[in-house]
Amino acid sequence: MMEVLLTQLSFDGMIDSLDTAVGGPHKAFLLQNVYPQDPEINGGLVGTPGFQLTEDNQLGSAGKRTTQRTYQYTQLDGTEFTVGFVGGKMYTYSWGGQAWTEKTLSGAGVVLSETAKVFCVTFNNKLIVNPNDGTNEMFSWDGSSFVSLTESAPIFGQPVVYYAKLFGIKWAERTTIQWSEENSETTGYESSGFNNSWTLGQTDQETLHALHATNEALYYFRARSIGEISGAVTANFSTDGVRDGVSETVGTLSPAAVVSHEKNIYFLSADGRPHMIRPGLGVTPLWVHAQQTIANIPRAQLSKAVALDDVTTRHILFGLAESGASNPTFHLAYRYGAFDQNAVAVFAGIWRGFTFQSYDMVKNASLEPTIIHGSTDGYLYDHGRPLGTLWDHELKAGTVAIEHVVVGTTLGHDIRVNKIYDRLDLSFRAQSNMTGLTFSLATPNATTASTAFTVVSGNAVWDDAIWDTDTWAVEGLEAHSTLGLNSDGRWARPKIVHQAAGERFGLNGWQLGAYVDGDDPAAK
Repeated sequence: MMEVLLTQLSFDGMIDSLDTAVGGPHKAFLLQNVYPQDPEINGGLVGTPGFQLTEDNQLGSAGKRTTQRTYQYTQLDGTEFTVGFVGGKMYTYSWGGQAWTEKTLSGAGVVLSETAKVFCVTFNNKLIVNPNDGTNEMFSWDGSSFVSLTESAPIFGQPVVYYAKLFGIKWAERTTIQWSEENSETTGYESSGFNNSWTLGQTDQETLHALHATNEALYYFRARSIGEISGAVTANFSTDGVRDGVSETVGTLSPAAVVSHEKNIYFLSADGRPHMIRPGLGVTPLWVHAQQTIANIPRAQLSKAVALDDVTTRHILFGLAESGASNPTFHLAYRYGAFDQNAVAVFAGIWRGFTFQSYDMVKNASLEPTIIHGSTDGYLYDHGRPLGTLWDHELKAGTVAIEHVVVGTTLGHDIRVNKIYDRLDLSFRAQSNMTGLTFSLATPNATTASTAFTVVSGNAVWDDAIWDTDTWAVEGLEAHSTLGLNSDGRWARPKIVHQAAGERFGLNGWQLGAYVDGDDPAAK
């Protein structure tokens, strides 16, 4: 019998379709806690970084531990503040001291809810904080003092800056937007003789759920539609502004899950489906390859969903709650184009293993972009970087090794011809030894028992190896492993699992050796 070699190499994304005929040499059925590092040059998969406690201390107070937001406030003179909000309290973080310090809210009207999601924006060299509770107005902080923005009505969701004016959705009139005067957060709106508001109800009177501003336009989102306003914000903006429809069928219920990368806007629909807006090209659905993953997400929790532009790994991350959860528990990762900004983002994997309420990008002590997430019990965690040293989930309750899972899409699919699978060759991106590896093969006939094995990085890596003892690497990080198989079926789906504390995972691909067994009418 002639051997057939079935290869999957340089995975560039995943398709979770249950149709066994769907697949390809570069697509996986599941990429969990891994991602394609350099798909533009056919690079391999690597594991997601881990995280650690920012401080071994609960923030908030007893019974009031909701993590509401973290934010990086950068002043024009370069002064940096990493700010956190937990249980109705505000904190700043010392990266050198690894400690949070409470900033007592002071001044009339400077109040935070203990549970509502907080929204922030930098405007006029100040931090603008929206309590987002329907009662309290926004307030500003300049690094030392607070001022309540009493001229503004309470607003809903994310305040945005457009044409040097501060915009927000009025909480009491959710079809109306209001705005400040230019570079002045304390004046304008609908107070003291100003009429800086616009009721967007000409063709649709549905509630507004989010605003998002770019240099070109101000976007407004309803549950099932999106519009944009372009043009300068003049005294007659409500008549001079040019309105245009973006979508009549898709909108959002997730005010914290609208984010930009360069000129493109990414958001979750009212059904929890990821989309992107490419200016001039309309709305593009991104959810098709993730249909099974998002099929059972609880719609009731979409208001808690978050989105983040993770510039460290070049992904848009959508944080969602899984079925039965009341807070986000996993991320859909979408890889945006490195060279073509108009390219459609690719579904690159699922990142999971912890529950979070906030998930934000800040800057560390070296001013490098760094993710901080907040747990449900008042702890804040900072995440590692792709070339860093954090490779576990270092939870307060104890360190948990990250579970990396790669499941291939169907190889060798045939409607009637059976094949015998006797060998698997794997190519690993071995940046460290990998223990705790297991492999199994699923076919229409059965799933093999998991085979445990270890991959040793045979070549030394600078700063890790011993001079004159270790074998120095060639120009590349690759380790080969071979496993014997005894399985058969009309198609096969390989699966690799890795979970070991402190280890980095990497996989280039695999090759399955098969022999045609002939036409078997009784084959499953």
